Amino acid sequence: MRVARGSEHHTVTAGQLVVWDPGAAHRGWSADGSAWDARLLVISNNDLRALVADQDGASTLDARHDPVLEDAVLAQRFRLLYDALAVRSDRLEADVLLSDWLDSLLSRRAPFRTRQPDAGRTRSRSEVQAVERACDVLRTAPARRI
Repeated sequence: MRVARGSEHHTVTAGQLVVWDPGAAHRGWSADGSAWDARLLVISNNDLRALVADQDGASTLDARHDPVLEDAVLAQRFRLLYDALAVRSDRLEADVLLSDWLDSLLSRRAPFRTRQPDAGRTRSRSEVQAVERACDVLRTAPARRI
């Protein structure tokens, strides 16, 4: 398929990902006149910042980089995420898949980082205990819907 945003035009083949801020007008069409389909996950820069704020700091999908990614592992993980979101799956499963996929995407696209994590922050004892309890529950009852 072909995709365009502003004066940018790209050819995308099966298995590739297109990652850009969806806030700008963009379009897609068949590259050769045959039918095509695409799986879309739209996360605005504001939503992306909110989703990763408690992980590695705020990030954006900056247009300065080539938006077409050739990464079979990232594409496979996207398909798993998309399928989990498309059906009534376990919310925890979908959240974990989304978090893991975004982490992989953003670590691959490190220039998108706009803020460093607060590495010097110490966790309170109650925060540490809460995380330990949550991990224990997940370890001891992995099949339980949480």
